[in-house]
Amino acid sequence: MKDRARGFLLAGIIITAIFASHLISDLIQVYKGAKNIWWTPKTMMLSLDDTENEFRIFISGKPLSRHLEEGLFAKDNEGKTYRVVAEDVGVRLNNWCNRKVSMLQKALWSAFGAGFGIALLIAGLNLKFFLKKKTNE
Repeated sequence: MKDRARGFLLAGIIITAIFASHLISDLIQVYKGAKNIWWTPKTMMLSLDDTENEFRIFISGKPLSRHLEEGLFAKDNEGKTYRVVAEDVGVRLNNWCNRKVSMLQKALWSAFGAGFGIALLIAGLNLKFFLKKKTNE
């Protein structure tokens, strides 16, 4: 019985230490990590059509896409006026929300592992101290 208790205790300590450290590092990364580094790269900007389900830009109550269809004009650096088309508009998204969900899913698995380790630790303590008293009585 003593060897079994020692095995549970040792496994509980090791598994809890490993998974709890992963859990702590995952949670620190989620809550203290850099939120401003997850932007779409400038070389891979998305079109307005690609981002239609995530957000819409309105100018004077009308969507930007409608302004582009009806004719939206801008001036370049030389002062020349030109018509803005949909290909001129690029969108960069901050993918922090997607990354945060991914990190929290990983943290959930770490929490399950830490919980399993704690359960083994409790079982080992139970075998070592409480069942020992019952056998002595």
